[in-house]
Amino acid sequence: MLVLSCNTSDDNKLNNSDGVIDQPDDDNPNIGYNMPLNLYVEFKNSDGANIFAPHNPLEDENSIEVNVYGENGYENEYPYPATHQGRTFIRFDNGTASDGSKVYALRLGDYLSKYFYNSSLQEVFNIRKWLKYRITFPDDTVYEVKVEGALLNSNSMGYYPTRIYVNDELKWEQPEGNRSGFVNLTIVK
Repeated sequence: MLVLSCNTSDDNKLNNSDGVIDQPDDDNPNIGYNMPLNLYVEFKNSDGANIFAPHNPLEDENSIEVNVYGENGYENEYPYPATHQGRTFIRFDNGTASDGSKVYALRLGDYLSKYFYNSSLQEVFNIRKWLKYRITFPDDTVYEVKVEGALLNSNSMGYYPTRIYVNDELKWEQPEGNRSGFVNLTIVK
């Protein structure tokens, strides 16, 4: 006996800025789509000084707001209370600039790892193939950082970053043949 069934409900759909995406059931065993990412964003002023440098800060790092684009839009993710485990994904940290020097920068980690057991968010990332962060300063200066990814290979669920845009302007592109998840950017505020 064969039974076929159809569902005309939109319950398994979700909306985002790029349209409607099929949303899988939470019982989907194919969780794990991810893009390991350590993106260090150093903020400098027009004189070249790091505005969040611990030894001489020009702005308070806890005064900014960092949101990540989740399943249905932006979600507030920072600052966390000091005891919150999510601080490992978005935090200020000592990083290394492309010239090898140490920088104090906002580290935007792979926030999908935080939702490892949320198969619907994993699948949404697999469909979109991008992560997006919105950084808002108290003076209403906003930087939207979009990280595009590509599959490591056709048989993998692992991604690597390919391009990074800041406010829709291309700021970084993965060199041909590289698959690094470590990226350093400087934004002049």
